[in-house]
Amino acid sequence: MITMRITADVPSDRRLTLNLPEEVPPGPAEVVLMVDPQTSDRERARTEALDRFLALTRASSFRSGGPYPLRAELHERN
Repeated sequence: MITMRITADVPSDRRLTLNLPEEVPPGPAEVVLMVDPQTSDRERARTEALDRFLALTRASSFRSGGPYPLRAELHERN
């Protein structure tokens, strides 16, 4: 079984044309189409914002330069 995930914008005539890769043999096949009605512009914008946030956090250099101090070191009494 060959599994593929393809995202597409459905046009107003609701017709999709797919070009399958060479490894898909010609002949009878069972094709499963799943449409997620939850995917909206708002959800897409949320996903894109989350992706941008995660990319920024991964690129951040804000971190401790060494190991964290022990509790006793934080409250040393001189």
